[in-house]
Amino acid sequence: MEKGKPGETYIIGGPMHTVVDAMNVLEQMTRIPAPRAAPAGMFKALSVVMGMVEIIVPLPEAYTREGLRGMAGVTYIGDNSKARRELGYNPRPLKEGLAETLRHEMKSLGMKELP
Repeated sequence: MEKGKPGETYIIGGPMHTVVDAMNVLEQMTRIPAPRAAPAGMFKALSVVMGMVEIIVPLPEAYTREGLRGMAGVTYIGDNSKARRELGYNPRPLKEGLAETLRHEMKSLGMKELP
């Protein structure tokens, strides 16, 4: 925030990972089995159907066309090269960031750290 220019936008994100990637990393870290993933094609097909349904009936975010497309892995892929170049941004690896987040959340919930 200190190096950014007023009026400019920057994509502050690292390499693209799916939710399944994150769950697999967390499974390795915690030794808790990750949930099984449904096939992406199923969510893509449902997104078409729900796109028609949501015209008639309001739906919770997760069940909208866009929500289901997101679950299928259809996502916007951004480019952080401007943030790297102008801000010196250097994202950490997924495993490192998830480990720190997991430690923080466990501490805030009063849980002991994983071995």
